[in-house]
Amino acid sequence: MTAAHALATGGYVKAERISLADFLVDEWLPSRRPPVLEASTWHSYDRYMRLHVIPHIGAIPLQKLSPVDLNHLYRRLLESGRLRLGRLGRSRVVFERCTELRHEGLMFEQVDDKLRAEFDDEATITKNAVAALVRRGAQSDGPGKRAEGLSPRTVRYIHTILHAALKDALRWNRVLRNIADAATPPSAAAAKSTRPKAWTAEQLQSFLAYSTSSKSTDGVTLAPTKRNFSPS
Repeated sequence: MTAAHALATGGYVKAERISLADFLVDEWLPSRRPPVLEASTWHSYDRYMRLHVIPHIGAIPLQKLSPVDLNHLYRRLLESGRLRLGRLGRSRVVFERCTELRHEGLMFEQVDDKLRAEFDDEATITKNAVAALVRRGAQSDGPGKRAEGLSPRTVRYIHTILHAALKDALRWNRVLRNIADAATPPSAAAAKSTRPKAWTAEQLQSFLAYSTSSKSTDGVTLAPTKRNFSPS
C-alpha cells in the first residue's frame, strides 16, 4: 500500500513512538470509563492491565507490538503470573477499592460480592475479611512474591481485554492491524471453569492461623466433608 493510497482510503497510520502502556493508561482505559462500561468491569480491566500486562510488555512501542509478544506474555502468565499481594488480599489495590466501595455506602457483604467479581484470583476474600481489611487498613505480609501461574480462564480474559484495546487502536488509526487476532491465548475449552479445588493443608493451616489471630471469623465453623477431604 502506497502512502497516497493509504491517505485516500483512510488507512494511513502516522508513525508514532507511543508505548503500549501509554496507550492503555492515557487513552484507552479513560475512554472506557463508566458509563461506557460498568464500574466493576472497568476496574477489572484497569487492574489486569496494570498488574499483568504493563509490567511485562508495556514498554514496547504500540506499533511494534507483535503476536509473538502476546504469546510470550500469555505463556509467562500461565507459568508464573500470580502475584501474591498479601494474605486475604490485603494489598494496596484491594484496600483502595474496598474503601471506595464502602464510601459508596455498600455493606460488607455487598463489598465482598464486588471484590470477588473484580478480583477473581483473590479467592480468600470474604465479608469477614473485608471487615478486617477496613478495620486494620492496607497491610502487607512483605514484598510481592511471584508464585504459581494464572489460570487459563484469567489469561484468556486478559487476552480479551487486550484484543478490545487493540481493536480500538486500529479504529483510531493508531495501528495498521489488530495483532491480537494472530495471537494464541488459552483455548476456550481450557478456559472453562472447573469445580472449585479443595484447600491444601497449607492453605487450611494459613486460614486457621489467621482466624485465630484476627477474631474476624467468630461464629464460623469448619467441618471436613467428603467433598473437601479424601483419604491419602
